[in-house]
Amino acid sequence: MLDNQEKGATIILNNKKISSTQFEYYFKMAQVYLLINAQEERKITHYDIENLGLDFLVLLWKAGREKIRVADKEVIEYIKNHRFMKAFFPKGRFDESIYKDFLQFISSRYNLALSPRGFEEYIRDFIKIDKLFAKHIDVTATEEEILDIYKKDNLQAKIEYIFIPYDKFRVEIGITPKEIEDFYAKNKDLFEVPAKAKIDYILIDEDEQLSQEQMQEALKAKSLKKLNQEFSFKINEAGFISLDDPIPEIGWQPEINKIAFSLEKGNLSPPLDTEKGILIIEKKDHQQAYVPALDEIKQVVKEKLIETQAKDETERFSKDLLNQIKDENITDFKKLALQKRLEFKETNYFKYYDYIEGLGLNKEVSENIFSLKEDQLYKEPALLENGAYIIRLKDLTDIDKEDYQKRKDTYAELIKQNKRIAEKIKFLARLKEEVELKIIPEK
Repeated sequence: MLDNQEKGATIILNNKKISSTQFEYYFKMAQVYLLINAQEERKITHYDIENLGLDFLVLLWKAGREKIRVADKEVIEYIKNHRFMKAFFPKGRFDESIYKDFLQFISSRYNLALSPRGFEEYIRDFIKIDKLFAKHIDVTATEEEILDIYKKDNLQAKIEYIFIPYDKFRVEIGITPKEIEDFYAKNKDLFEVPAKAKIDYILIDEDEQLSQEQMQEALKAKSLKKLNQEFSFKINEAGFISLDDPIPEIGWQPEINKIAFSLEKGNLSPPLDTEKGILIIEKKDHQQAYVPALDEIKQVVKEKLIETQAKDETERFSKDLLNQIKDENITDFKKLALQKRLEFKETNYFKYYDYIEGLGLNKEVSENIFSLKEDQLYKEPALLENGAYIIRLKDLTDIDKEDYQKRKDTYAELIKQNKRIAEKIKFLARLKEEVELKIIPEK
C-alpha cells in the first residue's frame, strides 16, 4: 500500500529531474546496505529505506562533484572482507560459486533481483560514500576521553548510605482548606489533564494479501467504516489517548500518537508501517488540555500537598544531617543511623553502569559517586524516588595499568567510531542545506 501511494512522485535535485524509476536504484541500494549491515528486519520501515535512499542520492551527487573514483580491486576487497559476506564463506576463503549462490539467495528472499554486476555497483557506491566521509571527517580520541570510558567500564565502587524516606515526614492531619486552595492556585500545572484524541483504527496483518485494485480502493477510502464494508477489516476502538499513552495491539509509539493528534476530526491517517502490520487511524474526537476545578479534585490536590510537604521536610532534614556529619566529622554511619532511627546500608561493589543496591539506576548519581575519593561524602543528599540518601564512598578500585594499555586502542577506536557517526550526521545535514532537493507528487 505504501509503495502504491508513493508511485508518481518526482524528485528534483538541483533542478535535475529524477523519476521514480531512476530513484529505484537508490531505494534498492538502501535495502542492500541495511541487509549487509545486519539491521533487524522488523524495525525497518518503508520510510526508513526511502529516506536512506534520498541520503545516498545526495551523497553520491557530492561524490560525483568531487570526482571520487573506486577501482575494481577495491570493490573485490570490500566484498571479500565485509563481515556479513565472510560469514557465507567456509574458513573465510572467498568462493565465486558460493558468492553467486549467496546473491541468488538474498535476491529471492528479499525480492532484490541482484546480479553480480548490479551488486558490485552498489558496493562501488558504498565505497565512494566512505571515501567522501573520510575526505571531510577527521576525528581523534584524547587520552582523557579514553581513560574516562575505560574507568566507566572497569572501575568498581562500594558505598555506604543513610536513607531518609519521604514517608517519615508525611503528615496527613492539620491540612486546612485554605492551604489546599493556595497550593492549587500556585501549582495548577501539576493538575493539568493532557490533551487527548479519540481514535479508532484498523490493523492490516502483514500476511493479508490485497490486489492492486483493492489497494487503490483502500487508499481512496474516507472512513474506517467504508474500509470495513469493502474488506471486512476489524475496527478497533482505542478511545481517548494522550501523546504518552500506548495504543492497544500497537504499543507505545510516540510518532504514531503525534500523527493521530495532527489529524482533523473525521479524517484518516495515511497507511502507517508498524511491526504489527499496516495501521490506519481515524480521528473521532479531540479533547483540549484543561485543569479541573478544585472541587472536582480536592482530594488529589490534598494528597499532592502532603507529598510536597513531606519531600520538602525530608530535604531540609537530610541537609541538616549531612551538615552535622561534616561539622562533627562523623565516620560511623551505622551508629548514626541507629540513633536517628534511619536505614543504614553498605553496598557490594558495582560498576558505573550497574544497578546500585537500594538506589537503582541513575546516571547522575553514578557520575557523582565515581568522581569521589575514598571516604569522601556525596556533596548533597541525593533526592530520589522514595527518599533522600546521604552517601559516602567506601572504596574505589584502582586502574589496572597493564590491562588499560592492552585495551587502550580498542577504546580509542570505539570513541572515534561514535564521533564519526555524529560527524557523518552533521556533514549530511550541511550537505542537504547546500543542495536543493524537492519531492513533488505527480497527479
